[in-house]
Amino acid sequence: MLDEKIERLKAAYRKLDDAKEAIDDIKHNQRNMINSDLYQCMWTGSNAQECYDSCESGNLYTAYDGYVSNIDAAEDAINWEINTLKEKMNEKYGVLSGLVNAWDDLCTKIQNFFN
Repeated sequence: MLDEKIERLKAAYRKLDDAKEAIDDIKHNQRNMINSDLYQCMWTGSNAQECYDSCESGNLYTAYDGYVSNIDAAEDAINWEINTLKEKMNEKYGVLSGLVNAWDDLCTKIQNFFN
């Protein structure tokens, strides 16, 4: 039962991480489009200019950073929930459970650092 919950949480974490990578890719592509002379000459008309201005002003970059920050917070919450469930599983190990829990906490902190 706990194993299934942990696996579902891990799957959700992976999907969030994929979404974060997609946002980073979009942000990178947008930056390349804005800085490219080829694309700049294609921005014509008032709607296109408005879109270009929002890209150029940095509003979209700020929004992307907000999305990534929210995803990071969700990933952190998932990691802590996974660790809580693992602690429940490890209670049966007695003395060794402290070592297992410390190892899980360290792994979570390392994973969060790189995200």
